[in-house]
Amino acid sequence: MGVTFRFIASPDEAVRVVSWFSDLTERPSVITKDRGCWVHFASLGPLILDAAGSVKSDASPLVSLFLPRTRFGALWTVGEVHFLATPLRSRFPRLDKVRLAFRQWLATFPVVFSKRLHFEEDYSYFLEGSVQNHDSDIFALPEGFQQLKHGRYFVSDDDNDSYVEPITRKLRLRGVGFA
Repeated sequence: MGVTFRFIASPDEAVRVVSWFSDLTERPSVITKDRGCWVHFASLGPLILDAAGSVKSDASPLVSLFLPRTRFGALWTVGEVHFLATPLRSRFPRLDKVRLAFRQWLATFPVVFSKRLHFEEDYSYFLEGSVQNHDSDIFALPEGFQQLKHGRYFVSDDDNDSYVEPITRKLRLRGVGFA
């Protein structure tokens, strides 16, 4: 199982996360995909393919990023960074160092949600859908944190429309506007 980090940011601010990876000495390739990008560390090894020609993410030096986006005009998704290789530390020790450095960088931002005992949950009210079902802490970059403090609601990136649509109905009753 890989390692996942979650963060709140504005859709425009999410470029800071991509830039963090792009600015590394271990220059990765950034491959844009539907809801984010893949970050491939070719200097650490090639992409491993299965028999069908699909990338075996657990065997490749690869990080996937799901970047925050707007849903239904008012909700933002929580960004996600997945270090996919397993076991990471023994298979790709240099990528594990990147993971540790990314964790340190992310820890410079406030934690706005955690399942740790005695964590002050000031913002969990604004985290809808399955966002709170994950074990990883959620950090907030500056613009995302400002929006959270001003009452913006967030959902998980993988919550589908049929799951999110009832949330929008509930939020409309609270006076939240949707496009």
